[in-house]
Amino acid sequence: MKPSNLQFVRGEAGSFTFDTGVLKGVLRQEGKSIGLVPVTYTADSSEIAGGEGLFNHYRVFTYGKRYGYGARRWPSTAELHTDGSVEVHWTATQDRPFELRATYSWVAPNAIDLITIVRAEMKLEAFEVFLASYYRPAFTDSRVWASRDPRGGPKAGFVSADRELGEWLAFPRDERAAEVIVDGRWELEPHPLEWTLMPSFERPLAIRRNTHSGLTVIVMTRRDDCFGVFTPYGEEKHISNYMSLFGHDIEAGKTASARSRLVVLPEPTEVEILGIADEFLRASP
Repeated sequence: MKPSNLQFVRGEAGSFTFDTGVLKGVLRQEGKSIGLVPVTYTADSSEIAGGEGLFNHYRVFTYGKRYGYGARRWPSTAELHTDGSVEVHWTATQDRPFELRATYSWVAPNAIDLITIVRAEMKLEAFEVFLASYYRPAFTDSRVWASRDPRGGPKAGFVSADRELGEWLAFPRDERAAEVIVDGRWELEPHPLEWTLMPSFERPLAIRRNTHSGLTVIVMTRRDDCFGVFTPYGEEKHISNYMSLFGHDIEAGKTASARSRLVVLPEPTEVEILGIADEFLRASP
């Protein structure tokens, strides 16, 4: 059994609360299909999450098809497990030929894992779940660990999402992933977007940093689970970053899963961030 501080507690109106000693807040505020919001860093009472929260499931696509506005507006149910994790469940419908599940579990006082599982009722071509995180206005330093800096130089490392690179930046895993990103899905309403393709990511790893305090949120997935890491330029009003999960065909009756992690640290160095990412990969079968 996990320590009590690493367990969700049933809250009011279908929500689940947490207080890890480092972070406290709510999952599924008022029972809505949204992520972690609010989230407070208890050391200085600063707020981290904005909008519809950290780690919320947003747009869902297959080739040539967008499934409504997004999963965070679909009806869903949630179950509190005996280990203190919360599993969210979206059933298949006539308009959505797949079942989606998402399990949130604390792995440390400053770190949460999310496992997203899809089961296909019919073949899903280039299936995508767009995993979104939104932050408070002070988190304007946005970076992605890329294979190279688009402004020159071959060295891999964090690329800062500066406006000179574009409004909305997409770092694909590889050429095939880039083809999926530009296959027309982002032209579909509502709120179509035009992404500027960046160099491929070296790791599916991104951060948002509070430029006043240095408090940093690190998001990551396994490489095979994620075909793109996305962010608007740092000061853009959404104050967000995203990871595109799956990106491949899923045959009828088959399932696929993706594991993601979110970690909060005060003023981490690049060495610390990479160490956390390496630890995540070692712990993720």
